[in-house]
Amino acid sequence: RLNLADQRARQYLARQMDRSFLPMFRQAFSSPSRLVHMGLIDQGKLEAAVDQVARVPDHITRVQLFLTLQAELWLRSIEKSYSVRK
Repeated sequence: RLNLADQRARQYLARQMDRSFLPMFRQAFSSPSRLVHMGLIDQGKLEAAVDQVARVPDHITRVQLFLTLQAELWLRSIEKSYSVRK
């Protein structure tokens, strides 16, 4: 059984995902994904996970999507930094 702090943390994460994260995630992955291009993730499965989280609260999938977005943005920043140095 979850204690009150754990419940509130999950509720906060769910609210933030609904308000801002999912739209930001969809926007980030509307352009070609570096993770997909590298063969690290499957675009169809990624879209299915986003749709699932939008319909059914699932904190594990929410965290996984957050980490996926972080990896994508990290790769893009490296790519941008590298192209600036050339």
